[in-house]
Amino acid sequence: MIQYSIGELIDKLCIVNLKLFHTETEIREKEKTNKPEETLVLCDRVVNFNKLRNELIDSINEFFEK
Repeated sequence: MIQYSIGELIDKLCIVNLKLFHTETEIREKEKTNKPEETLVLCDRVVNFNKLRNELIDSINEFFEK
């Protein structure tokens, strides 16, 4: 596993949080236009971003447990 510095982990977490925010905003816009197939694709992205977010949070927690 690649070891990142705490700064790199926090940077990655910030980026994922921004992507998550913008994807959720896009979902709300697609729901207004009644395009369920596009909304589903975006929901899959949200799931993947949340998984990555949780992995980064776990890595940050591990960093401080050392």
